[in-house]
Amino acid sequence: MTLSFQKKLIKKATKWLTAVATLATAQIVAELLVKAIMVAVQGGHLSYLRYRNEYLKRLSAEYDITFENLEKVAAKIEDECVPWVKAARMRPLIVKLGGSVITDKRGRFSVKLSSLRRLARELKAADGPLVVVHGGGSYGHPIASKFEIARGFKNEEQLMGFSLTHRAMEELNTHVIEALQRAGLPAIAIQPSACSVVSDGRIVRMELAPLHKFLELGIVPVTYGDVVPDLSRGMSILSGDQLVVYLARELGASRVILGADVDGVFTADPKLRSREKLIRVITPSSWRDVVKSIGVASGPDVTGGMAKKVEELLILAESGIEAEIVNAAKADTLKRAILGERGLGTKIMAG
Repeated sequence: MTLSFQKKLIKKATKWLTAVATLATAQIVAELLVKAIMVAVQGGHLSYLRYRNEYLKRLSAEYDITFENLEKVAAKIEDECVPWVKAARMRPLIVKLGGSVITDKRGRFSVKLSSLRRLARELKAADGPLVVVHGGGSYGHPIASKFEIARGFKNEEQLMGFSLTHRAMEELNTHVIEALQRAGLPAIAIQPSACSVVSDGRIVRMELAPLHKFLELGIVPVTYGDVVPDLSRGMSILSGDQLVVYLARELGASRVILGADVDGVFTADPKLRSREKLIRVITPSSWRDVVKSIGVASGPDVTGGMAKKVEELLILAESGIEAEIVNAAKADTLKRAILGERGLGTKIMAG
């Protein structure tokens, strides 16, 4: 960033601030804002937005300019500086592609390429930061089930099962990445077992600094359910559903969409009973009555099926993040949900 550009930026910021402050104050604050933002941005500050907001609060108190007005000017400065900073201010959308949507669980290592490519095109409707998570379907579940990975480390035979399950998930992830890239989305794989600390099957923490930067740059991180080392069990399965909830809370997601192969949550498995009722809204209080009637998953599923998905999403409801389960197997349903249409499936919310 050249000195002449900074001077021009300070001049612009001074003009923006004169509407809410005296000229002398506007000049001082403009210079402080521009220099602080330059240092943070050029230094690659990992907690940039928090750093920025704390600084704006101090300036607000010292110079008697509202935080809202300072925030608006800071946003203009950021947009002039580097394009990716605008993305850093946006809350990402998180989309889960269920394993039953992108694979055929009745077979083994059977990917639905046409469905996957369609879904990749629909994901292009996202206007802003996007995180994609996908399930294991016919790739991860059968092997993990055979070697009982979910039960933790019991014998040395499971070590090969662990390795084979991870390899299978990498293969499926490659199909997903290729479909997204083919649709024009700059997707990159994030391996959960390499960046997650898990204990007793639950995430303790994840290294998210690279993922934050990918989102700021406009790159689409793609992660997936995976086998992971477990501090207490030795090994366990980290489901895509748990990943969705963890990432949504840590990244401050705007919304979560789970793409399933059914229209939402029903009073019983709609694949077995055609007249079952679709439940439009689920809350923590209503869930107790619903959970008893939900059917089991079709085909091998070591992560709990629909009931487990809802239980994970109810954790999100406590954080005020909206989630909806929609039928991604139907053309354009996922796209409509991404564009903001509500009521397409089952909404999981507080209440």
